[in-house]
Amino acid sequence: MIQYFKKSVKFIAVLFFVLDTGYSVSWRADDFFGDWMQWQHSYSPQLLSSMKDHLNSNFLNGFKVKYGKHQDELKQMVPFLSWFGHGLFVCNGQLGSDLNLLECHDKFGQVYEWLGTNPGSLLSFLKNDSNFTNEEINLLEQNSDINAVINKYKSFAKLLFACPDKHLRGAYLFSLADQLFKWCFSPEHWSEFKSYLEDPKSHPVARFAYSIMWNYLVGRGWKDWNAKAIEDIKQKTQHGATLVYVAGGTDILQLLKNKIYNIYIIDPFLPTQGRYYSDSSWERWIKGSGKDFGKGDSVVFDFNDHKISMVRSDFKKNGEFQAKVSTGEPVKLDSSVTEWTVIGARGKILGKVVFDRRFATQSDFCTSKNRVVFMSFNEMYHAFQPTKNGGWGMDLSKISDNSNIYIKQLTFPVNKAYLNAINESEAIKFNFIRLGSCAT
Repeated sequence: MIQYFKKSVKFIAVLFFVLDTGYSVSWRADDFFGDWMQWQHSYSPQLLSSMKDHLNSNFLNGFKVKYGKHQDELKQMVPFLSWFGHGLFVCNGQLGSDLNLLECHDKFGQVYEWLGTNPGSLLSFLKNDSNFTNEEINLLEQNSDINAVINKYKSFAKLLFACPDKHLRGAYLFSLADQLFKWCFSPEHWSEFKSYLEDPKSHPVARFAYSIMWNYLVGRGWKDWNAKAIEDIKQKTQHGATLVYVAGGTDILQLLKNKIYNIYIIDPFLPTQGRYYSDSSWERWIKGSGKDFGKGDSVVFDFNDHKISMVRSDFKKNGEFQAKVSTGEPVKLDSSVTEWTVIGARGKILGKVVFDRRFATQSDFCTSKNRVVFMSFNEMYHAFQPTKNGGWGMDLSKISDNSNIYIKQLTFPVNKAYLNAINESEAIKFNFIRLGSCAT
């Protein structure tokens, strides 16, 4: 009863502040997020072996369309792709006119079974197939533009998952990247995958794995969410934990949509923020106009099953800090803490969202029952890399063996063992794209 009274008093105080200052402004969520509300996806995990259930005439038509669209990228793979069925291709890499699903059904099914039960089995198969991995292919890829190699293997993956439903296809490819990373960098299999990175003869297989992981977790997938990650952190916050989203920017839409209301974001909010989230309107999340920097401003979110408002209840400036944008240009930014109160039906206070504008520090990665650390894959990859390599310089030795960091794109949290494997991979002379793209 006392707790409810305190929350009611706080809400009334916020309301009176709005009426008293005259500076408050109200926006709709669309005003902040714009296209973000349309092109950000939340993908449910797909059991990769279940793709066998989609091997029908629709798949065959999708296969033909995808091959025709990506034929130039796939021309080097025609000898290997013929493994799926001798009648697939005729001369010059053209698809055969009598393409028959029955002929290649079992081969596709075998690949999905490998991916669904043990992705290492597929990597081993590719390593031992001379049409996928040989000295000529390796040298050709070494001397090719990295993007051309990535596009080659992306196109191959799109062939494998050529179901007609675009969102379902995206979910399968997202899951493929998730499961490859889970297998390749896991404590159980890292030594095996490490051998692919160390052995030049196996580099085509490593490039395939890296192309899929990078594209669907970072290059294309940086903006997307794994529904399993959302569900996991939702359960934690429902039991009283605060979600600490390191380098989260203004990426709160999916969290609020899924009724996660206690969020603490640590981010320097570089001037390039609008390129990734919500054009120049992102700055309103930090501070508004007037002598009180927009206290009392509100944002209305109208989701299908619930409606909430966020009211700016506090803003404090804590000095300044130096930063560099992606061009290397130095900038001086205000350090500040902005608090928004999340309000539901009948004025009920549901939680608060805090934007702490600064760079992350070592202590920010401490986890506990009441503190869930959350990151996007790209930022997780950089966090524990040395600054000389473009990383953040966090000390991995100070991370507890039992700590889990939940990742926006993954079905599972990463622990110290995964982070150690990432650091070991960076020390290997494997000249290809880093799984973490350039920091911005």
